[in-house]
Amino acid sequence: MQVGAVPMRTSVANAFVPFTVPLEWVVPWMYLDIKGLVTVGIGNLIDGMSGNDERDLVPALVLPFVRSDGSPATSTEIASAWRAVKSHKELAKQGYKAAEKFTSIRLTDDGIRQVVLGKLAQNDKALSARYTDWASWPADAQLGVLSMAWAMGPAFKFPRFDAAVRSLDFIGAASECTINESGNPGVKPRNVRNRVLFRNAARVISERLDPDTLYWPTDLSAAA
Repeated sequence: MQVGAVPMRTSVANAFVPFTVPLEWVVPWMYLDIKGLVTVGIGNLIDGMSGNDERDLVPALVLPFVRSDGSPATSTEIASAWRAVKSHKELAKQGYKAAEKFTSIRLTDDGIRQVVLGKLAQNDKALSARYTDWASWPADAQLGVLSMAWAMGPAFKFPRFDAAVRSLDFIGAASECTINESGNPGVKPRNVRNRVLFRNAARVISERLDPDTLYWPTDLSAAA
């Protein structure tokens, strides 16, 4: 899978979807995440979070939703589906399958791929601006930060984590990368994976391994 001329390493771009799918699932219809925000695809937030539905549904309007016959959904149909899902607050506690009956429009597999790759490229661009040596980081470190950004957005505020990665202290990063699991136990597997990724990155640097190679899902520390 190619994302284009972006700083992330090719091995990271190729691995991102298979890494993320078990953590987010693949959902072609709109649903509410645990925070009550409209989501679709592979954990792609399409909710502006301002509290104003008219503004908040804008991210959904640009997505390639289709009707059951495969024809493109209109902006009116997309907005209607978004509002229908958003209005059922109980869906946030019922899982993504519960929302299926509230909307008949869907993203195709290709549509989901477009959405995921577009968001991944946006996050990569933001992270390369945030961390000046981002492009030189080991592949495992890049995937770890992209994983955090997927869950929290690329502007997440982890000061001690930032200090660690900026000094290439990826052991420190492994200790400071934990996303709050309170009220969101589903994030625990992501935290486990992220810690492995940062420990791997530390081994890549200390043992001068190939930074282009993504060593995950192997835990290099455990293997040693």
